[in-house]
Amino acid sequence: MKDPVPYLKDLEVDLECAVNERLRAQIDEEHQSRVNYELYYFASDKERNRFNQDPRKHCGIVTDPVSKQRFRPGTDAPMRRFAGQPWFFVSDSTETLFAAMPDSFLAPAYSMKPKAPDTAGTPSGKSNGTSSAATG
Repeated sequence: MKDPVPYLKDLEVDLECAVNERLRAQIDEEHQSRVNYELYYFASDKERNRFNQDPRKHCGIVTDPVSKQRFRPGTDAPMRRFAGQPWFFVSDSTETLFAAMPDSFLAPAYSMKPKAPDTAGTPSGKSNGTSSAATG
């Protein structure tokens, strides 16, 4: 996966801290954690460490890397650590498939879209139909 930090900075994204919504997240690699294909940003190392101690408590909805099903990992969701991060699964069977060939599931099958051109100069300020949102 390409480094999303320059992309997010180019879009001038302002994010809440994934652990403490009253704080603004720092958009850099030192203040980010991954769970499955999702990225989370934090205001400080303290919040990032808190998240990493119990990612289920803070991560919300994630994507099973095998089935691509979106779900919220509960305490019964199978979990495996690989490539320095936790991976959660909707079932024991998807966790087993991942365990057999984890490298094949590391990169998602989607990518970020480029920033949409500025539409301020277009007639009536109408968009040209492109989107600046990341796919997911």
